[in-house]
Amino acid sequence: MFPPVHNNDQQLIRVLNELGIGAAALIARGGEATVYRYDSQHIARIAHAGTSLEHVSLRQEVLGELATSADRLSFAIPSVREKLAVQGRIVTIEPYLGGQTLESALVSASTEQRQVLALAALEAVSELRQLSLQRSAYCDLYWDPPTSAPTWAGYLEQRARRSLERAGASFAGVDPAALAAPFDREPERGFLHFDCYPQNILVDGDRVTGIVDFGGMCMSGDPRFDPLTAAIYLGAGPRSEDSWGVRATCCAWLAGANLLQWLGAAEQIVAAIWSFAQDDPVVAKWSRRVLLGEVD
Repeated sequence: MFPPVHNNDQQLIRVLNELGIGAAALIARGGEATVYRYDSQHIARIAHAGTSLEHVSLRQEVLGELATSADRLSFAIPSVREKLAVQGRIVTIEPYLGGQTLESALVSASTEQRQVLALAALEAVSELRQLSLQRSAYCDLYWDPPTSAPTWAGYLEQRARRSLERAGASFAGVDPAALAAPFDREPERGFLHFDCYPQNILVDGDRVTGIVDFGGMCMSGDPRFDPLTAAIYLGAGPRSEDSWGVRATCCAWLAGANLLQWLGAAEQIVAAIWSFAQDDPVVAKWSRRVLLGEVD
């Protein structure tokens, strides 16, 4: 359940009124945009106040590039049909992707069903490496200028350092170079979603129907990080909570994909890259536990 539109966000209310959308049509609220059902086949993704047209345009360009290879996937990904400026906000009209979130499915699933859903999610997320993305460096996709580096470890260090500096003085003792050091080999470079959290994976029964929220976390990076991060978000990280009881299932899948040896180091660098989100209680608690050893 999402909270109602904040009464102080009069601009968003004006956008909804102009688009003819009721507040009850809310689908999701994320760090970059609020998403509403627009009609039977489309959603309206309303960027938060202050989001630039350039940022939204970069996202549209990347999604257009990915669309050329999207037919390789067994599920749907977002695309932009129309881009509008409405009451000072940037709005994109995009196809509605059906299904419920993996997060909501896990809540109501049996223990056995949760194992099946976790495996389906990991298989689907690993397909994202089939998307065609051509970049000459490891880099951000939606920022101008992007953080960019010729090596994967170098990029991870820069991205982590940028987040840790925003996270505050309590993270001053965290060394991003040390966190990135285990990834000094030069892996395949391709599309990396990096935010395959259960809320961003859509399912119908035990089948993944879509992956959404191709937002500012997307990178030109090592595609193997998507199943690693998905497993971490599901609770398979060494110090992550396992509220859905799928840790062993995720670890077995990672072992079969020859990725389990990277899990601990990946959780550290992922927590550092997400550390900037201290205004999100769940993310803040997790990043502080992983990086600073804080416990309740």
